[in-house]
Amino acid sequence: MENAPPRTTVPKASSILANELRTSIVRGKLEAGTPFPSEAEIIESSGLSKATVREALRLLETEGLIVSRRGPGGGLRVGQLDLQSTVRTIAVHLAMSEATLGDTFAFRRLIERECARLAAANATDEQRERLRKAIADEPHPLSEVIDFHDLIAECTGNEFFRVAQKIVVSIAGWHTPDEGLDDHDLVFAKAAHAKIVQRILDRDGEGAARAMDRHLEAFERIVADRGNLGRPVIRASAWS
Repeated sequence: MENAPPRTTVPKASSILANELRTSIVRGKLEAGTPFPSEAEIIESSGLSKATVREALRLLETEGLIVSRRGPGGGLRVGQLDLQSTVRTIAVHLAMSEATLGDTFAFRRLIERECARLAAANATDEQRERLRKAIADEPHPLSEVIDFHDLIAECTGNEFFRVAQKIVVSIAGWHTPDEGLDDHDLVFAKAAHAKIVQRILDRDGEGAARAMDRHLEAFERIVADRGNLGRPVIRASAWS
């Protein structure tokens, strides 16, 4: 008996409509905060049923692309996308997939090496000054040590790296406080940051990448020595 041809999945009308509306928002035809066509207007313009249009709008609202406001001046409006909410969604996926800190470091070294390399080539004068200030003071609290890596990604001038680094920084912010870092570790981190910044200021991309790699390798070694590389990337306590 011959194999039956594969089934072709036909997208639901609501999914097709949602994609068309989503495209209008993403391409900037509808800006954040501006009124969004009402359910009645979309029904009239699309010729689709109320149930189909309502389902499409529900999909967009779930994604944060539109928001519904009640009262005078209310109605549907284009949402202001919240990157942190997106990052948290990705973090939930990582937690449920049982990704480990070892997985995190493998990703960090891949991404952050290139961030340092690109920052050396693309950092603006204003960003270079912020980098100087980031290493000029006494050892920073842990939160600022983590934010330093976010600044490096911003200096790349590449939105893909910036968003990827946001994910890394958020995850680091959740797990790093559990690593029991002491003042000596923070001083060591600041010294490593200073070497990275100096290479960036010298526009030495390869040197910046190597300095970043050594920095992350040293931190990974601390986590490994404490037996934590195999534990989940995000502990359940992070959600409480």
